[in-house]
Amino acid sequence: MNTDGSHVTRQRLEQTLEKLANGPTIAEGVQILRDIGNVIGLPLVAVLDDISTTVPLTDEEGNRLADSFGWPTEFIDQWVEQSLTLVSAVSHASRFEHLPFYWYCNGTWSVAIDIEPLQMKTMEQMAALGISGGITMPTHLAKGRIGSVTWLSYDADINLQEKLDAYQYPLTLAGLHFMDVIRRARDPEPPRTGFIYLTKREIECLTWAAQGKSDQEIGKILDVSHTTARFHIANAAKKLDAVTRTQAVAKAAQLGIIGPIL
Repeated sequence: MNTDGSHVTRQRLEQTLEKLANGPTIAEGVQILRDIGNVIGLPLVAVLDDISTTVPLTDEEGNRLADSFGWPTEFIDQWVEQSLTLVSAVSHASRFEHLPFYWYCNGTWSVAIDIEPLQMKTMEQMAALGISGGITMPTHLAKGRIGSVTWLSYDADINLQEKLDAYQYPLTLAGLHFMDVIRRARDPEPPRTGFIYLTKREIECLTWAAQGKSDQEIGKILDVSHTTARFHIANAAKKLDAVTRTQAVAKAAQLGIIGPIL
């Protein structure tokens, strides 16, 4: 670790992470994330617990976390009203990455990404606030939900590669622990689906259905009749408590029963 990650800094981070792992409230967790940002020189924080929704994340009292993190109210309102989470390049990259990555508002990223003009708008809006870039920790959560925790900088000369090299491990832990704080506050005893056992053939048929194959095509691929393929998919749907073939595929993908479908 370089001089930026001195022994004192590491010690402070360890102490701060310990607080985050000890079950703070959401509001307390917000302050801990800010403390981490101040320690590593990335003072502004942004959190999304679900990049598929435009509903702003709030604490136990209903206060928007973005306000608590110090984002300008006008910027937050604009972000929510224009549903910018759904087009954000950072959100898009979080769908395909599972470790922290850095990015600059000028378009330089540590991961491969093609930024569309619509996405560039969100980068320009952050740049207008004086933000130069940040480090994002994608969080892939239970049942397919994706979130992210981002630490951002106002320093135009900051070397985010060095920051990422020095702090990747603690930022990974911080992101995961904070999402657990959110989960426990929202749903202390989350409902769990009972054990679902699909046969090897049912999984194969459902996997090919997820790839857009028809019963006839699945039958040819697996060397069975199309009625047999349909039978296995219907059985899988019943076990998944799914009403349609589409819902069966969606549930199986969300629960990790079939592999990636992209």
